[in-house]
Amino acid sequence: MLTPDEGHLDRRIAQEAATLAAQGWTVDIHPAVDPHLAFDGDLPPAVRLLANPRPPVRPSGPGRAVLRRVKRRLDRLAPPVARFIEAVQYRRRDIAREITDANAPNLLAGRRYDLVVAHDVPVMPLAVRLAARWNAAIVSDLHEVFPKQDEYFTSSVARRYWRHLEGVGLAASDGIVCVNEAVESYARKTHTPMAPIAVVHN
Repeated sequence: MLTPDEGHLDRRIAQEAATLAAQGWTVDIHPAVDPHLAFDGDLPPAVRLLANPRPPVRPSGPGRAVLRRVKRRLDRLAPPVARFIEAVQYRRRDIAREITDANAPNLLAGRRYDLVVAHDVPVMPLAVRLAARWNAAIVSDLHEVFPKQDEYFTSSVARRYWRHLEGVGLAASDGIVCVNEAVESYARKTHTPMAPIAVVHN
Protein backbone atom coordinates (compact mmCIF):
# COMPACT_ATOMS: atom_id res chain seq x y z
CA MET A 1 0.00 0.00 0.00
CA LEU A 2 1.32 3.43 -0.97
CA THR A 3 0.24 6.51 0.94
CA PRO A 4 1.07 10.22 0.68
CA ASP A 5 -0.13 10.78 4.27
CA GLU A 6 1.84 13.14 6.46
CA GLY A 7 1.97 13.00 10.25
CA HIS A 8 -0.48 10.18 10.95
CA LEU A 9 -1.60 7.21 8.89
CA ASP A 10 -5.18 7.50 7.68
CA ARG A 11 -7.35 5.12 9.71
CA ARG A 12 -9.07 4.04 6.49
CA ILE A 13 -5.77 2.66 5.20
CA ALA A 14 -5.10 0.82 8.45
CA GLN A 15 -8.59 -0.71 8.38
CA GLU A 16 -8.19 -1.84 4.76
CA ALA A 17 -4.80 -3.40 5.56
CA ALA A 18 -6.29 -5.23 8.55
CA THR A 19 -9.15 -6.54 6.40
CA LEU A 20 -6.68 -7.90 3.85
CA ALA A 21 -4.60 -9.46 6.63
CA ALA A 22 -7.73 -11.19 7.96
CA GLN A 23 -8.10 -12.77 4.50
CA GLY A 24 -4.57 -14.14 4.61
CA TRP A 25 -2.62 -11.35 2.89
CA THR A 26 0.67 -9.92 4.13
CA VAL A 27 0.49 -6.15 3.79
CA ASP A 28 3.23 -3.52 3.81
CA ILE A 29 2.26 0.16 4.06
CA HIS A 30 4.85 2.43 2.47
CA PRO A 31 4.83 6.16 3.39
CA ALA A 32 5.82 7.80 0.10
CA VAL A 33 6.13 11.32 1.52
CA ASP A 34 6.58 11.33 5.30
CA PRO A 35 9.43 9.12 6.61
CA HIS A 36 8.13 9.57 10.17
CA LEU A 37 4.53 8.56 9.47
CA ALA A 38 2.96 7.18 12.64
CA PHE A 39 -0.17 5.28 13.61
CA ASP A 40 -1.61 5.48 17.11
CA GLY A 41 -3.59 2.24 16.88
CA ASP A 42 -2.66 -1.42 16.66
CA LEU A 43 -1.88 -3.12 13.37
CA PRO A 44 -2.18 -6.91 12.94
CA PRO A 45 1.09 -8.89 12.84
CA ALA A 46 0.67 -9.39 9.08
CA VAL A 47 0.63 -5.60 8.50
CA ARG A 48 3.80 -3.50 8.63
CA LEU A 49 4.10 0.28 8.51
CA LEU A 50 7.45 0.61 6.79
CA ALA A 51 10.13 3.25 7.20
CA ASN A 52 11.08 5.37 4.20
CA PRO A 53 14.82 5.96 3.94
CA ARG A 54 14.55 8.29 0.95
CA PRO A 55 11.47 10.52 0.96
CA PRO A 56 11.06 13.37 -1.54
CA VAL A 57 13.00 16.50 -0.66
CA ARG A 58 10.36 18.97 0.46
CA PRO A 59 9.67 21.29 3.38
CA SER A 60 8.67 19.46 6.54
CA GLY A 61 8.05 20.04 10.21
CA PRO A 62 7.27 23.51 11.61
CA GLY A 63 8.39 25.25 8.42
CA ARG A 64 5.84 23.36 6.33
CA ALA A 65 3.09 24.23 8.81
CA VAL A 66 4.03 27.91 8.54
CA LEU A 67 3.92 27.75 4.73
CA ARG A 68 0.45 26.22 4.88
CA ARG A 69 -0.78 28.98 7.22
CA VAL A 70 0.65 31.64 4.91
CA LYS A 71 -1.04 30.01 1.93
CA ARG A 72 -4.41 29.88 3.70
CA ARG A 73 -4.09 33.54 4.68
CA LEU A 74 -3.23 34.52 1.11
CA ASP A 75 -6.17 32.47 -0.15
CA ARG A 76 -8.44 34.46 2.15
CA LEU A 77 -6.96 37.96 1.82
CA ALA A 78 -5.66 38.03 -1.75
CA PRO A 79 -7.13 35.17 -3.80
CA PRO A 80 -5.72 36.34 -7.18
CA VAL A 81 -2.19 36.50 -5.72
CA ALA A 82 -2.57 33.06 -4.16
CA ARG A 83 -3.79 31.57 -7.45
CA PHE A 84 -0.91 33.15 -9.35
CA ILE A 85 1.72 31.80 -6.92
CA GLU A 86 0.18 28.34 -7.02
CA ALA A 87 0.05 28.35 -10.82
CA VAL A 88 3.75 29.30 -10.99
CA GLN A 89 4.62 26.50 -8.57
CA TYR A 90 2.78 23.89 -10.63
CA ARG A 91 4.36 25.06 -13.86
CA ARG A 92 7.84 24.68 -12.32
CA ARG A 93 7.38 21.44 -10.36
CA ASP A 94 6.08 17.97 -11.14
CA ILE A 95 5.19 16.88 -7.62
CA ALA A 96 4.04 13.36 -8.45
CA ARG A 97 7.20 12.78 -10.49
CA GLU A 98 9.29 13.87 -7.49
CA ILE A 99 7.44 11.39 -5.28
CA THR A 100 7.87 8.61 -7.85
CA ASP A 101 11.56 9.24 -8.51
CA ALA A 102 12.34 9.41 -4.78
CA ASN A 103 10.57 6.16 -3.89
CA ALA A 104 10.81 3.83 -6.88
CA PRO A 105 14.54 2.89 -6.64
CA ASN A 106 14.28 1.83 -3.01
CA LEU A 107 11.07 -0.13 -3.53
CA LEU A 108 12.26 -1.84 -6.71
CA ALA A 109 15.46 -2.91 -4.94
CA GLY A 110 13.44 -4.70 -2.26
CA ARG A 111 10.82 -7.40 -2.33
CA ARG A 112 8.34 -7.87 -5.15
CA TYR A 113 4.60 -7.41 -4.55
CA ASP A 114 1.60 -9.02 -6.26
CA LEU A 115 -0.75 -6.11 -5.60
CA VAL A 116 -0.11 -2.38 -5.34
CA VAL A 117 -2.74 -0.20 -3.66
CA ALA A 118 -2.48 3.53 -4.40
CA HIS A 119 -4.17 5.59 -1.72
CA ASP A 120 -5.12 8.74 -3.65
CA VAL A 121 -3.72 10.56 -6.63
CA PRO A 122 -0.18 11.65 -5.57
CA VAL A 123 1.04 8.04 -5.44
CA MET A 124 -0.76 6.76 -8.56
CA PRO A 125 2.23 7.35 -10.90
CA LEU A 126 4.47 5.50 -8.43
CA ALA A 127 2.00 2.61 -8.34
CA VAL A 128 1.95 2.43 -12.14
CA ARG A 129 5.76 2.30 -12.35
CA LEU A 130 6.05 -0.39 -9.66
CA ALA A 131 3.23 -2.53 -11.05
CA ALA A 132 4.78 -2.48 -14.52
CA ARG A 133 8.10 -3.81 -13.16
CA TRP A 134 6.47 -6.43 -10.93
CA ASN A 135 3.66 -7.38 -13.30
CA ALA A 136 1.38 -6.63 -10.36
CA ALA A 137 -2.24 -5.55 -10.20
CA ILE A 138 -3.16 -2.00 -9.17
CA VAL A 139 -6.06 -0.94 -6.99
CA SER A 140 -6.63 2.81 -6.64
CA ASP A 141 -8.44 4.02 -3.53
CA LEU A 142 -10.04 7.45 -3.89
CA HIS A 143 -10.42 9.03 -0.45
CA GLU A 144 -12.00 12.18 -1.92
CA VAL A 145 -12.34 14.11 -5.16
CA PHE A 146 -8.68 14.99 -4.97
CA PRO A 147 -8.41 17.81 -7.57
CA LYS A 148 -11.36 19.66 -6.02
CA GLN A 149 -9.93 20.16 -2.55
CA ASP A 150 -10.51 23.89 -2.11
CA GLU A 151 -8.31 23.98 0.99
CA TYR A 152 -5.26 22.94 -1.02
CA PHE A 153 -5.79 23.87 -4.67
CA THR A 154 -7.00 27.28 -5.77
CA SER A 155 -5.76 27.57 -9.36
CA SER A 156 -7.02 25.88 -12.50
CA VAL A 157 -3.41 24.89 -13.27
CA ALA A 158 -3.16 22.81 -10.08
CA ARG A 159 -6.57 21.24 -10.57
CA ARG A 160 -5.78 20.27 -14.17
CA TYR A 161 -2.46 18.78 -13.08
CA TRP A 162 -4.04 16.48 -10.52
CA ARG A 163 -7.07 15.65 -12.69
CA HIS A 164 -4.76 14.52 -15.49
CA LEU A 165 -2.74 12.27 -13.15
CA GLU A 166 -5.97 10.94 -11.68
CA GLY A 167 -7.20 9.98 -15.15
CA VAL A 168 -3.95 8.24 -16.07
CA GLY A 169 -3.88 6.38 -12.76
CA LEU A 170 -7.48 5.20 -13.00
CA ALA A 171 -6.96 4.08 -16.60
CA ALA A 172 -4.07 1.87 -15.43
CA SER A 173 -5.98 0.46 -12.46
CA ASP A 174 -7.36 -3.06 -12.28
CA GLY A 175 -9.83 -2.04 -9.59
CA ILE A 176 -11.04 1.20 -8.00
CA VAL A 177 -12.33 1.78 -4.49
CA CYS A 178 -14.21 4.98 -3.60
CA VAL A 179 -14.98 6.36 -0.17
CA ASN A 180 -18.60 7.17 -1.05
CA GLU A 181 -21.14 7.32 -3.89
CA ALA A 182 -20.37 10.95 -4.73
CA VAL A 183 -16.71 10.13 -5.41
CA GLU A 184 -17.76 7.09 -7.45
CA SER A 185 -20.08 9.26 -9.56
CA TYR A 186 -17.29 11.80 -10.11
CA ALA A 187 -14.83 9.09 -11.19
CA ARG A 188 -17.30 7.55 -13.64
CA LYS A 189 -18.36 10.86 -15.20
CA THR A 190 -14.92 12.48 -15.33
CA HIS A 191 -12.73 9.56 -16.40
CA THR A 192 -15.06 6.68 -17.46
CA PRO A 193 -12.55 4.05 -16.26
CA MET A 194 -12.81 0.49 -17.52
CA ALA A 195 -11.91 -1.08 -14.16
CA PRO A 196 -14.64 -2.23 -11.78
CA ILE A 197 -15.51 0.28 -9.05
CA ALA A 198 -16.57 -0.49 -5.49
CA VAL A 199 -17.77 1.89 -2.78
CA VAL A 200 -16.34 1.14 0.66
CA HIS A 201 -17.42 3.61 3.34
CA ASN A 202 -15.10 4.41 6.23
